[in-house]
Order: sequence, then structure tokens, then C-alpha cells
Amino acid sequence: MMEVAILVSDYSRRGVQAAGRIAKLMNELNFKPQKTGLIVNRVPDGKLDAGTLEEIRNQGLELLGVVPHDNQVYQYDCDGKPIIQLPKDSPVRSALGEIVKKLGL
Repeated sequence: MMEVAILVSDYSRRGVQAAGRIAKLMNELNFKPQKTGLIVNRVPDGKLDAGTLEEIRNQGLELLGVVPHDNQVYQYDCDGKPIIQLPKDSPVRSALGEIVKKLGL
């Protein structure tokens, strides 16, 4: 049995709509996780606009958190460095830490 299903989308309405379709498909296939949540990734300035928030509500998704866009993540990826090595004060690291806390992991 699946305990938690974490869907990840970019900040676009279409991305959120795709996540909503995946959530519905999981239910149709009887995956039925105890909890399903959405993480929105690479968000400019770490703030979702009203249209994206509206689409999250329309899709019936629980927003677990927002991960801000950070060029440092891109550079780490290009250099083959693990993201875990981001500085402790990294906004991405902080956002992911909050999500992990919210999930109780």
C-alpha cells in the first residue's frame, strides 16, 4: 500500500493540470495513497501567482510546498555536484526542509 504520493510540477497551469490528471489516474488504478500532495518546483521568486493557485484548487490537490527557482541548483547540476551540498542558507534547501517537516519525514 502506498502511504504518500508526491506529485511534482513546474509553476505552469498546464503542469498542475497534468499533476491533477496523474492523481485521478492513481485513484482509477486503485493506488489510493493515504496522502497525495503537490510540490511546485522552480517557481520564480518562490511565489505562485493567482492563476496557478486557482488551478491547484480546481484540481483538488494539496499543496505541500513551493521550491523557488535557484540558478545555483542549475550550476550544481551542470558541475555534477549533489544538491545536498547546497549551502545551509539556500532558499531551495529551506523550502525542501519545510516540505519534509510537513510530511513528517
